[in-house]
Amino acid sequence: TVKLELGKETKLPTEEKDENMFGQVIPMEIDRTWKLISLGDEGGRKVAKLEVTSESSGAAEMQGQGMLAIGQESHFMIAFDVDAKIPISLEGESMFELSFEGGGQSVNFQNESKIVAKYSPL
Repeated sequence: TVKLELGKETKLPTEEKDENMFGQVIPMEIDRTWKLISLGDEGGRKVAKLEVTSESSGAAEMQGQGMLAIGQESHFMIAFDVDAKIPISLEGESMFELSFEGGGQSVNFQNESKIVAKYSPL
């Protein structure tokens, strides 16, 4: 459990995690920051608005073939109904980059995504 204070960034401890990419284990470091932007009444609901950022990176030698590196950044705004304990919406962007260098060649792949999601009861 993390206690968030209005307007104050809360940086979580760096997480270390192994990711499997193309059969290669890559040690990753992940940093996350949460910020409570607002807490108020919206249409009779107590709504918390949160800003979440995440950055991760890692690299590994691919069995003597070359170096594989991964980087990811994301930034999201989340609206959450505090009393009902359900999300209302999520909006943000995420960037993923993969690069490989080896055998005199370099390959880079980058993907950027924008996400907009809204919750509505059935």
